Amino acid sequence: MGYMWQQHKRVIGLELGGLQLGGVISPSIGNLSFLISLDLSNNSFGGTIPQEVGKLFRLEYLYMSSNVLRRGMPTSLSNCSRLLDLGGGVPSELGSIPTTLANISTLQELRMEFNSLTGSIPPSFGKQQNMQTLALHANYFGSYSDGDFQFFNALSYCTHLLSLSVGSNRLGGDLPSSIANMSTNLTELSPGGNHISGIVPRDIGNLIHLQTLQLYGNLLSGPIPTSVGKLSGLGLLSVFFQTECPKKYHLL
Repeated sequence: MGYMWQQHKRVIGLELGGLQLGGVISPSIGNLSFLISLDLSNNSFGGTIPQEVGKLFRLEYLYMSSNVLRRGMPTSLSNCSRLLDLGGGVPSELGSIPTTLANISTLQELRMEFNSLTGSIPPSFGKQQNMQTLALHANYFGSYSDGDFQFFNALSYCTHLLSLSVGSNRLGGDLPSSIANMSTNLTELSPGGNHISGIVPRDIGNLIHLQTLQLYGNLLSGPIPTSVGKLSGLGLLSVFFQTECPKKYHLL
């Protein structure tokens, strides 16, 4: 059963997720100019997302995962300058992350997990200083080589970032020392299941509010830095590689 919300006889919300709907998304969706929330996830919509979605300039929440859409997000989506949450994944044939997403400065949550996304993770995410959640795990980002983690440098500008999940991709090379410059509000850092080599940066303990640190399934070597001992709220430390662990975490 779907839901529609109205305010002053204007449609402001459509929740049509999981209704086994098919066909294509009509360009007339752009006529709902007062729409704030749109959920079309878990259906069988095909074709492409119409450019007219960019006319929904009041849109704050957009969910379109688990459909059979192709060709990715329209470039007009950058016109949705109030968008807060692009969640639940994106169409499975998106390819790479649209660079136009960096123009949506209001974006707080971007979740593109469990898709077939390729290419690099763009440093332009550093422009989104309101970003709180960036979930890109279970894709095909990276090339198993040095430089795959360059985007970490840009994320140091995302001072409100709480959760960063980039596990189960193809990211290689060393973890940059700039990881220590990320938001001290960060509670989750999950780059596990990649191809990371080298050592864990010694100043990772600067992320004082970290609760979850997942580094499993990589090619890391050497000891876990003693600065990890400063992470008093750390509840989950997943490493699963040959290394030495500070005494404080021997029983985790």
